[in-house]
Amino acid sequence: MKTLFNTAVLFLLLTFIGCSHATTEVSKQTSSDNMLHLTPEQEKSTAIVAVKPRKQEISRLLRLNGKIEVPPQNILSVSVPMGGFVRDIKLLPGMHVKKGDLLAVVEDQSYVQLQQDFLTAKTQLIKAEAEYNRQSALSASQAGSDKALQAAEADYQTLKVSVGALAEKVRLMGWSPTTLTVEKISGVVRITAPFDAFVSKVNVNLGKYVNTSDILFELMNIDDVHLNLQAFERDLPELAIDQHVLAFNNSDAKNKHQGRIILISHDLSADRTVEVHCHFDQYDPALLPGMYMQAEVELKHHEAMVVKESAVLFYNNKNYVFVKKNKGVYAMTEVETGGTENGWIELVGPAAVHTSELVEQGGWTLLMLLKNTSE
Repeated sequence: MKTLFNTAVLFLLLTFIGCSHATTEVSKQTSSDNMLHLTPEQEKSTAIVAVKPRKQEISRLLRLNGKIEVPPQNILSVSVPMGGFVRDIKLLPGMHVKKGDLLAVVEDQSYVQLQQDFLTAKTQLIKAEAEYNRQSALSASQAGSDKALQAAEADYQTLKVSVGALAEKVRLMGWSPTTLTVEKISGVVRITAPFDAFVSKVNVNLGKYVNTSDILFELMNIDDVHLNLQAFERDLPELAIDQHVLAFNNSDAKNKHQGRIILISHDLSADRTVEVHCHFDQYDPALLPGMYMQAEVELKHHEAMVVKESAVLFYNNKNYVFVKKNKGVYAMTEVETGGTENGWIELVGPAAVHTSELVEQGGWTLLMLLKNTSE
């Protein structure tokens, strides 16, 4: 038993010395931070597979960021043409209202005064018209003076203008100038929904006085919700109307929503981006306005130099490959990549890697050896 124990200790000691010797040898052979030299034993144990990139058709997915928006014509800010006190309101943000539903009741004595002025001017217009017709008849028969006719005509035209202006004010308040009578005079204005919508903002409460410039609440019609993406200037040549888009939210990346590009802006922002507007093939009510989204735009197929994704190592926010220089000699090289498809990734540059042997299997092991040796 003692002999067996001594043999085991001797084996562990030799193994430790051998490993230390191998590490020292690698350290001595490393000429820079990105060049790694392996002994034949190390290369064999690492099971490295190196191949040259190949040329094939690949489609690139362009990733863009954006958010859900509603076009301006589908957002309505509700106000009143004349100031008044809010007497009734039953809205909460998020509520759904249908066209014609009562939104609020606003009250003020100036509404009564407007209707009174309109009906009074309307009555005076009838009288002025009759007087103008009478003076016209007298003038035609040489029984009246031209001065009286001119005065009657001036009064008639002035009142006609006043009635027209007051009628338009009455119409803006929501009353019908043709059906308004003394019996229908009211001190309240009933504000109704012009279309089916969701209430997005409520800025008033009962008893509050609102001016004509105040926004009572905001309605949003989500029938035309779209996705507004931000694309960099360099990507514009590859974008086109009617391209397919797959959009998803970070909290639910597996649930992707299909859509198409409908509009590409021609206005560059300060950060050199443009707006790309997309419509969903089928709108999901879970996509709320203002929600941030990511999108993948499928670009056209093109011929490119590709390698398996396992050959590209993402390290310190950069992409690298190991280029086989000679037997046992590998150089860690930064590369620029393009799209990915079915496990293949496009190599954009540098051009030298297109004709070099790249480590397809064992790259992460080489990276750990290189960084450990450098340290």
